[in-house]
Amino acid sequence: MKKIFITSLAILLSACAFAQFSTEMALGTDMKYPVFTMNVGYQFDRIEINAEMLPAITRAATSNTYLGAKAGYYFGDETGILPSVGYYFDFISADNPELNKWCPGADVKFIHYLPNCNAWYADAGYINKEVIVSLGMHVTF
Repeated sequence: MKKIFITSLAILLSACAFAQFSTEMALGTDMKYPVFTMNVGYQFDRIEINAEMLPAITRAATSNTYLGAKAGYYFGDETGILPSVGYYFDFISADNPELNKWCPGADVKFIHYLPNCNAWYADAGYINKEVIVSLGMHVTF
């Protein structure tokens, strides 16, 4: 039954949604290191659902790495904004699990779509008492 559900969900998503991938470079207010962000998700008309990973670009053992999911709604046509909210796991240390915690997050993207359905965007977000500002590229398959 589980295999049938997963297969039908995959067929539904491939028929009704566009897969998308985003990458961005970011700096945060409390972060000591820059962040490389990767998003993978689906776009249903104007609704976007993403899985997101924000690892710090450093070799430091106790830097923040955010793993989570978010959902948002796109307002606009060629150019517009995409406000979204999500929930993230702040993974700091495998050796000291008390440092790791769950936290809410929100962001607003200003997006300009190109003629081939790809886009450039600027993003301002808030996760775990940090404001993160970034520039990125959005690729739709």
